[in-house]
Amino acid sequence: MAVTGSPYVWNRVLTLNSLAVIVPVTGAGRYLHQSVMSALQHDDLLTEVVVVMNGANENLHDELGTLNTGSVQVISLPEPVGAAAARNVGIAASTANWIRFLDADDRFLPGSTSRLLSLIEDPNRDLAVGRMRLVDENGTPIQDMDNTSPAIGAVLCSRGLFHAVGTFDEALKLGEFIDWISRARRSAIRERATAHLVLERRVHVDNSSTQGLRSGSPDYLRVARAHLKRNR
Repeated sequence: MAVTGSPYVWNRVLTLNSLAVIVPVTGAGRYLHQSVMSALQHDDLLTEVVVVMNGANENLHDELGTLNTGSVQVISLPEPVGAAAARNVGIAASTANWIRFLDADDRFLPGSTSRLLSLIEDPNRDLAVGRMRLVDENGTPIQDMDNTSPAIGAVLCSRGLFHAVGTFDEALKLGEFIDWISRARRSAIRERATAHLVLERRVHVDNSSTQGLRSGSPDYLRVARAHLKRNR
């Protein structure tokens, strides 16, 4: 699979010791306000939130406007491009040296970035991974998961790691993070893990992964084949 090259990512003047949270959103975005608030309030680290409107309801602009903060940047794409491309757009638009991703229906847990950051010894090699808690539509806990197969929101990395691993494969509409972390694990990246919970992942019928499995999307099969090929 071709992996998108993004040289523009490296030409930014960086805001050091800061965090960029990239939030792609599609559809109604009914949990978006909760997600953005969790990113803004979860830690003391200087945080910029980049919301990428990827085929989302334009009324969400007004909702985000009620946050009354200059830390939120909203980018509206003219047409849906898929989660991988939306995440790449967010990376390119951000200026922080640390990056996390947050799906528009999930929430960061308090202090989670500081916990992840404490694991990293070498920003150019280390990727930090925490555990996630599955919650239902109302936010009621369902199950705490290990971090063997982390969700994208449970990971912290430096911007420089995207230079080493590459950005997300924009040919994929689903499974882009599974593909990216598979590539990372085959490179010189060191994965640092904590037993602390860092993310609440909401389980509901509108999850893109659930919809993709239901529709029989071939992307997961493509990702699995690429992973097996790398590990031969």
